[in-house]
Amino acid sequence: MSPYANLKVAHGVKLYGDGNNLELNFCGSPLNTFYQAEQNEAEAFVALRNDLVKGNLIDATVQACKVFQIRKVSAVVRLPITMCLLRTAEATAENIPLRKISSHPAALAQITGWKDKKNLIEIEDPAGTSEAARKLATNLLSNDTGAIGSAFLATLYPDLVIAEEQIQDSKDNTTLFGQLTVSRRESPVSDADARRELEATIEIAEHHLGGAFSCFI
Repeated sequence: MSPYANLKVAHGVKLYGDGNNLELNFCGSPLNTFYQAEQNEAEAFVALRNDLVKGNLIDATVQACKVFQIRKVSAVVRLPITMCLLRTAEATAENIPLRKISSHPAALAQITGWKDKKNLIEIEDPAGTSEAARKLATNLLSNDTGAIGSAFLATLYPDLVIAEEQIQDSKDNTTLFGQLTVSRRESPVSDADARRELEATIEIAEHHLGGAFSCFI
């Protein structure tokens, strides 16, 4: 069974180890990840909690939990979150000045120190860091734009290169991820109910699985 993963956490492939012969299928948002996991009778691998996020829980996962219920947690892992500036290879080769950056609003909020005094235009992409990178790689964004996201995105999109690394404000920023079995609800629940269920699931999972282990890549 190959886990279906939220693209933003693609580097979580290291959780499974080289000997498991598992393949990750990247799906974008947590909601789409849950859809794909259920349709393919697979597990979902998504971000659950980040201590730097207001309220701690990942809101996109909360929204997914309004539609889907978590039935089982197979594993939890805590991974470091690093932010990189990604540019097109052409922009790097031609030394095109950086004038704009694009990413998910939460990612842009984590690089305030780096972007201070750069006077850059910010393009928020609610679809996520991976979508911003895809748009840059496919020329939907101009060459004076950089995408903010994980180093993995340069592997996913070979036309992009890492221009700068470790640009996030907190070098100790980690996010808790879970490998989950989910099923669609008969009807959506409220935001408050989804949050309570997700918090309870995390607490139970960490207790019964012996706590989340750290995986540094």
